[in-house]
Amino acid sequence: YYLALIVILIFVVSCFKFLFKKLEIEKNTIFSSALCLIVFTEAVATFSYAAKLSNATEVWRSLHEKWPESWKAQTIYLEHAIADQTVFVKKNGLILLMQSLLDKNPELIPVRILMARTMRDAGQMSNALREFQRAIRQGTKDLTFLAEAVELLEINNLSYEAEKIRDQIKEIQLSETSAKE
Repeated sequence: YYLALIVILIFVVSCFKFLFKKLEIEKNTIFSSALCLIVFTEAVATFSYAAKLSNATEVWRSLHEKWPESWKAQTIYLEHAIADQTVFVKKNGLILLMQSLLDKNPELIPVRILMARTMRDAGQMSNALREFQRAIRQGTKDLTFLAEAVELLEINNLSYEAEKIRDQIKEIQLSETSAKE
């Protein structure tokens, strides 16, 4: 839409100029005023659009608001909001958003992983532990996440579960190595 705006403005200006010549209106002030107004509108639209695109979190927030049923837009917005240190977003609000998303789509492992990490970072260790375990039961193959789970389990004195996940990590690494060969 944005690129079409430039073409439309050129067309409108050309039409005005043609119309003024056809009607033999010699008042350049009217044409100049109209042209200045159009250029000003174009400049405002350009700067506001550029400002919006310069912040990825804002772009994904607007997409998340336009399409609230899109789990991908919500997930990417959440990832950007968590990673962007300049945006002040309460972790509890993000956790609630992730929980509502998981209530609708419980099979979304990436969202569950993100929520587990956010809960851990927010100091909600028992909730984080529960979400780490759910993501593991759902079959995540993310080695970094599994290593984080081992660390969290050991902190909570759950050595047996941590050892099972270490074995799972070894199996995944072995299968990846054999798949490459």
